[in-house]
Amino acid sequence: MRENFTVLVQGPLEQNTIKAIECYSMDYKVVVSTWQEETELHDHVQHLCKLNNNIKFVNEKAPTVIGPPGLACVLRNTTFHYAITGLQNGLKFVDTEYVIRVRTDEFFDSLDYLANLSLQNSEKLVFGNIFARKWSDVKYHIGDHIYASKTHILKSAIDKLYKIQIKETPFENWAEQGPYAAETVLAHAFLAAKNSNQAFWHDLNTFKNNFLVFDINNFSDYRVRYGHANITWIKNDSPFNNQRFFVKEMSDMVT
Repeated sequence: MRENFTVLVQGPLEQNTIKAIECYSMDYKVVVSTWQEETELHDHVQHLCKLNNNIKFVNEKAPTVIGPPGLACVLRNTTFHYAITGLQNGLKFVDTEYVIRVRTDEFFDSLDYLANLSLQNSEKLVFGNIFARKWSDVKYHIGDHIYASKTHILKSAIDKLYKIQIKETPFENWAEQGPYAAETVLAHAFLAAKNSNQAFWHDLNTFKNNFLVFDINNFSDYRVRYGHANITWIKNDSPFNNQRFFVKEMSDMVT
């Protein structure tokens, strides 16, 4: 099972990223996608690559333009284009049938639970419930902190978004950040990559047939971040333990 998955660790490197890479690479292929800097952390990751053939390091220049008017469909002062570009860079080096995407500032202990869930729902984007919203609140507001998918579908989705944002392909209403949250745009891109008929995107069954939320508390341990508020949570003090306020499973999300 593990040989069918690559873990794509994407974002700026942090000290905690090293532990995560070491842990993930014990069981899975790992691609680390980040931005060029001369730091001890970058040197450390390069050293890990020499010790472990499971690890690939994608170290590209950061985008010089991250908002309008140079880009389309992204808001000013957001990291959305950084994320899409980092994903685009990293996915080029994923050669397994499935991919699990995680952030460099977060950690999940044992990804086997998610890998098995993804295999059982192979045509769906399977995502963690971190900041996921109910369908009745915001349609397609998935969680984008950790998710898994067939690689070719996610590659197509991210490629579509990237080319729209850099104005290589025409503007699409579904891709516009502002009217839609970044999480919703990602979900739209997944549907577009599957050639889903937009006339039925409003239908709850379209969501059910293409997406699956899971409770991150099924991991034995985790560390997650709310970057805008500079808050870090571990499992024992996580607000995502509270079903009253947060989606935990599909039955919560589709109400």
